Amino acid sequence: MKLVLYYNPRSGSGAAGRVAGMLARALREHGHEARSVEANGASTGVEAADAMVVIGGDGTVHSILDRAVAASLPIYHFPTGTENLFAREFGMNRRLPTLLAALERRRVVEVDIARCNGRTFIIMCGVGPDASVVHRMARTRTGRITHWSYARPILAELRDPALAPMSVRVDGVDVVQGRSGWLVVANSRQYAVRMDPARHADMTDGLLDVAFFPARSSWGVLGWAAITRLRLQRHLKSAIHARGREVRIECPERALPMQLDGEAGHVDIGAADAGAVITVEPKRLKVLSLAGPTS
Repeated sequence: MKLVLYYNPRSGSGAAGRVAGMLARALREHGHEARSVEANGASTGVEAADAMVVIGGDGTVHSILDRAVAASLPIYHFPTGTENLFAREFGMNRRLPTLLAALERRRVVEVDIARCNGRTFIIMCGVGPDASVVHRMARTRTGRITHWSYARPILAELRDPALAPMSVRVDGVDVVQGRSGWLVVANSRQYAVRMDPARHADMTDGLLDVAFFPARSSWGVLGWAAITRLRLQRHLKSAIHARGREVRIECPERALPMQLDGEAGHVDIGAADAGAVITVEPKRLKVLSLAGPTS
């Protein structure tokens, strides 16, 4: 097979670049044509490839989504990041035999993508405290991220949580009206540290799963984090769950940060704009996998 290996030079303090080089050599030894390209570089030659191998974390997968969809090429995530939620969803790992088996079998799964105000994401959109932590991390990041790297941003968020009233409509129906809390619009069931707030989300059903957890303080958010980690949210009536093809979010009193696939970017929702519109596009991304989405 002709393969393009996309890697994030920042992932793993440069480890992704070294992995890309070693992986390219190993793939050539097994009869494949492979070349490595930086994920933020030019995509020349993609049209001649048979598949894309993405080396890095979920942010690297996020960065190549539009490129993969436009080229209609199946992707495989070779994980070198912190959480690697996309790889977890499909049972991918950092082992050459697993990748070789996927290439040999050539089983392609078509999954949904989502767009928030035109920006593509694949795993989830978060609004409120979780997004604020991601933004705090992005402002102070200097190198490789580990789970411990989030300690200071989380402590800062506990002192000044990003909570403000928001309203959410799903397929034209009001599900949240002027309440503060933590909102997740999920395409995948996966989430950081196995909290999985929308654990029944399905990447192939053509729908988005909405989970809203009302909270007025950082302690309330902490409580919901613990509850989702234990997977008990479905047993509490105060948690709001919905499913649909279009989600509209408004935060009229205070701008709230958003994160897409764990990436901060420059996305927020505030009183000065029309809010956010999130839509799903069924079966737009091809994934090269030994199996379908897993729990």
